Amino acid sequence: MTGLNAVYNLALADFLERIRRFSFLVVLGMTALAGYSMVPSAGASYNGFVMAGCRGVYNSPWIGTIVGITVVSLLSLIGFYLVKDSVARDYDTRVGQIVAATPVSRLEYVAGKWLSNLAVLSSILLVLTLVAVIMRLVRGEVPSLDLPGLIAPIWLISLPVLAWVAAFAVLFETIPLLRGSFGYVIFMALWMWMLLVVSVLPMFVKPGEITPHNDFMGISTSISDMARSMTEQGFDMSKGTTDIGQPTEGHTVEHFMWKGVRWWPGPAFGRLLWLAGSCAVVILSAIPFDRFDPARQGRRGKRSEAKHPRGKRGGIFAWRRRIPISGAGTNNAQSGEDGPMERSILYGKITPPAVSTRGNLRTIAIFELRLLLAGRNRWWYLGALLSIVLSGALTSEGMRALFLAIAWFWPATAWSLMGSRETHFRSSAIVFSAARPVKTQLPAVWLAGALLALIMGAGQILRLVITGNPAQVFGLAAGAAFVSALALALGVVTNGSRAFQIVYPILCYIGLSGRFIWFDYKGINVESMAAGIPLLYLAMAAGLLVLAAKGRARQVRGI
Repeated sequence: MTGLNAVYNLALADFLERIRRFSFLVVLGMTALAGYSMVPSAGASYNGFVMAGCRGVYNSPWIGTIVGITVVSLLSLIGFYLVKDSVARDYDTRVGQIVAATPVSRLEYVAGKWLSNLAVLSSILLVLTLVAVIMRLVRGEVPSLDLPGLIAPIWLISLPVLAWVAAFAVLFETIPLLRGSFGYVIFMALWMWMLLVVSVLPMFVKPGEITPHNDFMGISTSISDMARSMTEQGFDMSKGTTDIGQPTEGHTVEHFMWKGVRWWPGPAFGRLLWLAGSCAVVILSAIPFDRFDPARQGRRGKRSEAKHPRGKRGGIFAWRRRIPISGAGTNNAQSGEDGPMERSILYGKITPPAVSTRGNLRTIAIFELRLLLAGRNRWWYLGALLSIVLSGALTSEGMRALFLAIAWFWPATAWSLMGSRETHFRSSAIVFSAARPVKTQLPAVWLAGALLALIMGAGQILRLVITGNPAQVFGLAAGAAFVSALALALGVVTNGSRAFQIVYPILCYIGLSGRFIWFDYKGINVESMAAGIPLLYLAMAAGLLVLAAKGRARQVRGI
């Protein structure tokens, strides 16, 4: 099995395996809901997309373009976390050893994985297209249905971006440095730069000055054509704002007629060039890929050992490769192979301090916090420190909110293992047989996660204390309790990290600005504080902790 036949069979087998997962259904449902919410009814309390304070008439080009913008702004982020595990799974399940014994080349293997990733994301895009057709039939404000005008912007805007996301997922898995948590952080930074800084921010700030060009996100052509159409119809582009999900606040929003972009052949050809460009990333990913060759893996390990001999590190990083797998206060170590997210960590023993054999909440929480930080390199700490400082030191409120969101996303992969670390490292029998695994050890894990969130929000907390805003400090503390409880509950219930890796980026994305007060779990907006939203998230944290405790009790009874 070689050539195109090998690529096809690899892609098909991987695609069929992944569409049966619960995480795929979660992302499918969330993106379908997002597409539905972008076309609200005429009497809704918000507008899906407004430009200079106006929205377009619900016709086929408008609905198709808005759904396409939704895909590139949402699915491009959570899609990466959905598909970035196919190569790592072959390492963990030893399927890679079978692949290594076949004549499949490195390029054929990564091409098959890329096509599988793209097929998974394209299937979600297909469902969104069906949602767009339904919304056009239900909420359309013009009689005629233009299917090409509806479907073309969805696929021409979205498919090239999803192809690059699928290619980056493969590339990151073939580079050992980017295979774990550092890769998730790098992609998040890259996504925010491409979406917020390069594409969306300039077009939303001054949409009337945008000229059509072949940008990566594919929205400049549509935005500039909307601005031209509004100007021709007598609308003032200097008034109002361009925004997504803007509340109406009881006001009637003016409508303008937009007939859509003529995609063929110019703009469509540019989008196809971006689609073809993703193939270069696939070819590039074949270069560092070791093809599951133990010899290449061994040479890499020897070079790493020569550069950083075990036990020779000093300073604050001396402990990070000597943390037990789970269950603080034990001398047990896992001898098995590490999982996909922390494959490079060499877990050994750590000598606990002189405490009671029964342990206490504070001591175990400290050890659990060290477990959360285990394996993070110097660059991770540097990025964390930078985001903490900037979230409190910048003068712009919007920029502080942005860096606070970055700071709270930075340890996402550490939180994602909460509640499932025991299963991940096959240490359940050891941890669950310890004293009070539900009453003491589980709350200690939650407390460690909440402390990590407070540490990442230390810059903002210090600024709020200096400026005399104790209410917002309480809001941040409530958010820390909620994020930790969410990670713990999802980890225990699903017995894995994938659910949190999908749900949490969506929360970060929706609650980035704090404008949607019901999603302002960090307490950024003063209105959310006045509405008592932190109390709501505290109540949700308590409920999630109860759910996690019940799930852990069942796990303990099952060992």
